[in-house]
Amino acid sequence: MDFLIDLSWRAYPAAMLIAMGLIVGLRGARTFIHGFDRPFDGPSRVLVGVRGFRRGIVGLAIAGIGAAWLWHIDWILVLSLAIGGEELLESTFHIQALSMAEKNKARRNRRDGAFSDDSAESAKPGGRRTTHPPAGPGLSAALVWTPSRRGPR
Repeated sequence: MDFLIDLSWRAYPAAMLIAMGLIVGLRGARTFIHGFDRPFDGPSRVLVGVRGFRRGIVGLAIAGIGAAWLWHIDWILVLSLAIGGEELLESTFHIQALSMAEKNKARRNRRDGAFSDDSAESAKPGGRRTTHPPAGPGLSAALVWTPSRRGPR
């Protein structure tokens, strides 16, 4: 494995790693910024932002690995691997939670739309009306900020 570190032509693949990492990082930053340009619609806005953040962090970690290989700096390699790996793991958990919230929101919308009070079944005489308790604030309230409706005091 030492032969990879001491290659005389290591500058070329290291430069490719740096360039590829910076491209992926910039695309992730662009996705992150554009994700928050969307209107408030629940967890999907934050989901796009977190996906862009994850892509950006992975890109910067790849660029850091290339820089560490090019200049033989061990602490850059260790930091790139540690920070990149930790943020990858953490953002994956966030994406999973947001995806589950998005699926629950879609399922709740389908269910409420199919069994609403003005459905065809309840319009018939003797039709059964179904009511659902209002959904609690849950995860979407924790992830989406809404301005206060109160006026000045």
